[in-house]
Amino acid sequence: QAPMIPLNLFRTRDMGLLAYLQFSTGMALFSVFYFVGIWFTIVQQYDSGQAGTQLTYYLPGLGVGVYAAIFMCNVWPRETFFPLFFGSTLEPLGVGMLTWALHTGRPAMVSGMVGIAGVGTGLRLMPGMLHAIGLRSRLKARGLAMMSFSYNFGGTVGIAIMSSVFANNISGHIANASLPSPVTSGASNSTSSVNSINALPPADQVIVRGWFSDACYWAYISIVPFLGLAGVLAFFLGNVKITAQKQDAQ
Repeated sequence: QAPMIPLNLFRTRDMGLLAYLQFSTGMALFSVFYFVGIWFTIVQQYDSGQAGTQLTYYLPGLGVGVYAAIFMCNVWPRETFFPLFFGSTLEPLGVGMLTWALHTGRPAMVSGMVGIAGVGTGLRLMPGMLHAIGLRSRLKARGLAMMSFSYNFGGTVGIAIMSSVFANNISGHIANASLPSPVTSGASNSTSSVNSINALPPADQVIVRGWFSDACYWAYISIVPFLGLAGVLAFFLGNVKITAQKQDAQ
């Protein structure tokens, strides 16, 4: 018998740091594809197709980050520290600016910040795996499995935190207002209340959409510290140099 995740996997400090970096990456990625769509649908009144189109701005940023990581790992300086460091600092910056753009109600700025967050995510995808392989080559499969688990676990925890903050914020607004029952039933993080909001008088619609905008803002505020911590921990990350021999083997 052998453990699926042996504890000696974390004897190297970098493995714990890498796991947290992957955790924060999943948190940022899941939040963008979930709550930005809600913001565009309810606050900006986009239909589902338009809201989905806005999320595609993440993909060009992701591509830029991935190609930059390929260059830094395979061409120059052929080390994993720099893409991991730059990605860990750029992603919190992008999500932080995205939070500000959501609060100020600027759709163009939101789309741009989504792209910047994508660059930070792309920079860390491949180098994180290479770093884990370089640190624990004898536990390669288990190290990669741990990185994949941390990524999805971070996304799950992030959505849980944001959903709780979002729902509590909306519920607090509704508790202090007298609006029809269809709107009070929409105190969740879904778009099921869109039709009931559209049925309200125009003045009430403005108020309710403002509630949802504020709830999205505080939902993102709740995860910014986790992403900022990743940027700080990146300073303590070690380095794995990719030699020509290792590159050919990979």
